Amino acid sequence: MKRVLILFFLTVLGCTSDEPRHLVVGEWRWISSTGGIGGWTIKPRNDNERTLRLTADGKFEVYANRALLLSAEYRLSNRKSGSDRAQELILAVNNGILHQRDTLDNYPLFGGGRIRELSDAKLEFVEDFCNDCYSHSFVRK
Repeated sequence: MKRVLILFFLTVLGCTSDEPRHLVVGEWRWISSTGGIGGWTIKPRNDNERTLRLTADGKFEVYANRALLLSAEYRLSNRKSGSDRAQELILAVNNGILHQRDTLDNYPLFGGGRIRELSDAKLEFVEDFCNDCYSHSFVRK
């Protein structure tokens, strides 16, 4: 019986992950987006909360007032940037499914990009795959 208990505990302990969860994982409340040809700033109205949810298993979801707008897969990677060749973190989003049309005019659905700022409290990334792209700012929920 003692051996069975020891094997059980070793199995349970062996299945737990010591890998730290990446800082990007969690729920983020959208506070603003800036960009476009005119350099516009778009913010949510009081009755229109937007949430970006990033899971540890690579799910990327955008919600409007708890209704799912967009679901996709994401992947984090590093790449060398510009002339200084410094490493930058990239949030790549693929296989997106639009579940419903957004009700906020000119609201940019987040498509991933280069992460400019990431902390316990704030996430900011810029879509760097086009001209006049938007940068998106979030705070952790």
